Amino acid sequence: MTFSITVPCLNGMPYLSQTLLSIQNNLQEVQGETIYQDAGSTDGSIEIAQSLLSPDSIHLEKDLGQYDAINRGFHRSQGEILSWLNADDLLKPGALRSVEKIFEEHPTIQWIVGGFEMIDRQGKPVRKIHQAYKHWLLKNYRNELLFFENPIPQMSVFIRKELFLKCGDLAPYPLALDYDYWLRLSAHHTPWITLDILSQFRWHSQSKSARNPKRLFEEQYEVACRYTDHPIYRLLHRITRERNRIFYSWLP
Repeated sequence: MTFSITVPCLNGMPYLSQTLLSIQNNLQEVQGETIYQDAGSTDGSIEIAQSLLSPDSIHLEKDLGQYDAINRGFHRSQGEILSWLNADDLLKPGALRSVEKIFEEHPTIQWIVGGFEMIDRQGKPVRKIHQAYKHWLLKNYRNELLFFENPIPQMSVFIRKELFLKCGDLAPYPLALDYDYWLRLSAHHTPWITLDILSQFRWHSQSKSARNPKRLFEEQYEVACRYTDHPIYRLLHRITRERNRIFYSWLP
């Protein structure tokens, strides 16, 4: 079994080296590749990538945004299992080996969702209530839940390439591209859920979700309405959106 981890990047400093090293350390235990997609960084990210990756892993080209960079990486991939890791997030040690074991033991599953941690700029744990709530949702996961809430941590998602080819490319949403994709994947297969901690999400003021949470929740509602016209699900989504907006703004 082989993995292909795509890293979309545009000015990923100062966290990029940690991100790439977290992948490289995992790839010592499993077979796979890192696909670095850079749309024109000017902050030293390219030089960092060149110091850590082989030349054939690095792709410097303009793209149409994050979704396009990920799509390019997925189409380039040689691995059986696909994932993407943003330039400020981390894989936990042993994460890919844990995922490999699950796929090997359950050959019919098509995608895996795992647990995660939230960390700050220095790598210290933060927002533990947020994390615990997401894990509670995962523990009680049903596909229908996606119609009114997104409990899935993108950094801990691993997809068989055959499912990606069946579902097609990620759509051009600036913020809710992952949420849209989970809805599409779940229409074909229910994910395997593990609460093992597979990744770390870095919460900082420059992350997209931190900069504009209100727009994120609005965009997720727009996405949900494309997949369900059920009035109860739409009402639940609006309620959840407002609750989460207040809840997340209250958390430190």
